[in-house]
Amino acid sequence: MNTESHSKNPFSQCCHVFFILYSLLISFAPPCKAYWISAPQADSLSRIYFRKLYLFEGRPKRATITISTTGYCKVYINECKVGTAPFLPLRNQKDNKAADFTFDATPYLQSDSNVVAILYSPARTSTTKQQKQIAISFWGKDHRGKSFAYSTDASWLCREANSRLSPEGLEIIDGREHDNPWKAATINDLALWAHATEDSSAIPIDYEAKPIAPRINHIDSRDADDILSNNIPASHPFYGFFRATLREARRGEKIRIGNVLYICNGTFDEQVFPVFGVSFTNGISVEGKRQRITNIEAVSIEPNESIHY
Repeated sequence: MNTESHSKNPFSQCCHVFFILYSLLISFAPPCKAYWISAPQADSLSRIYFRKLYLFEGRPKRATITISTTGYCKVYINECKVGTAPFLPLRNQKDNKAADFTFDATPYLQSDSNVVAILYSPARTSTTKQQKQIAISFWGKDHRGKSFAYSTDASWLCREANSRLSPEGLEIIDGREHDNPWKAATINDLALWAHATEDSSAIPIDYEAKPIAPRINHIDSRDADDILSNNIPASHPFYGFFRATLREARRGEKIRIGNVLYICNGTFDEQVFPVFGVSFTNGISVEGKRQRITNIEAVSIEPNESIHY
């Protein structure tokens, strides 16, 4: 067989080029499915910490992460909050349909260990626990340029967060249980964590989806006279939430600001605001020792589909 003539065969060359292009396409193609996970020990009103530690030999060259959720979530990579939205997505309380969000995870990655962490909340109060809470696809190129792709599974860890909903929709936040290390590479309270429950059915991923996300567009501070009254007015009706700063509160002391019941941790300064809730309001009521409040802000939220995630 004439090897030289074979190498110049147009059909052979065409097949070779096609094979190269096809290989490149496959190597850059994202995974098309992910798997739902949920917390086995939580009830229908619980908010959940989810986390997974990924180990790499070097810093990945690039990575993308897509999160699907039936509720609300905040996304962290290596303890850094991903995106500019205070939470995702913006939805009405009767809506618990799955929403997909895609982020460029590359700027948040590092060599060796990378932690993806999610704070999840149910979208509404219900007596029925949502069995499909989050589904994540994490994929990209490692430091050698080799493709990797991971989906949520039973190896993810989860535990109840320090906030939850009451059956009436009140948001209860226990500042005494505030735990920043839950999204760190090392966790000291491993006994409190359980493995997630994996749903056996895979879901398709929409990488182009742009669900509505909240964006902060204005912050209005209130003065001391307003703070000392039972009802704190807004300068005008707005869509958003109030954020209060407390000082010298005692550990275990309770204060209710609007729809948030906060249990103080006793540190010098504490901030109280809804973790996920927003609403139309022209003021807010306060129950408890109002003199603990040193500052309160009206934070206006704007719905936006093109927000930088």
